[in-house]
Amino acid sequence: MNSKVKPLNPAITDSTNLKRLFALILMTLMSSVAGCGEPPVAFVHTANVRQIIDNEKWIVINYWALWCAPCRTEIPELNELAAEHGDRLVVYGVNFDQPGPDKMAAAVEQMGIAFPVFQNDPYRMLGYEQPQVLPTTIVMAPGNGVHKVLIGPQTVESLLDEIQEK
Repeated sequence: MNSKVKPLNPAITDSTNLKRLFALILMTLMSSVAGCGEPPVAFVHTANVRQIIDNEKWIVINYWALWCAPCRTEIPELNELAAEHGDRLVVYGVNFDQPGPDKMAAAVEQMGIAFPVFQNDPYRMLGYEQPQVLPTTIVMAPGNGVHKVLIGPQTVESLLDEIQEK
């Protein structure tokens, strides 16, 4: 009786092929696990801007960047605003630096953003000038366009005050 076990596929015994097989299995597992969870943030395509304008809620559009320290302190306020006042307003973000999709997702995660973010800057389609200072927040009244442009970090309270003002 022969004590050696013959492999089903002799090519698998080659260490290079074995490494390739392992890498393929690992990539397959990683890609299937990566697709299991919900994406942390919805990315809004600028082609959908018309639906946003026709919204019956207030719209808050915040411009931010990774390098902007005041933006980092403002994001938790905007997350809270979106979570607690979603019945009367919608918060959107715009990455001032407009990186590609991979860098955008990483930046959103790094900033801890929990509200939808535009893939591209919607300023032209929404009829306001592109902000040049950060952070900048555009407040739009339901169906009426730009209500106010706010420069500097905002809080839940300061944004609610702007909405109550009208």
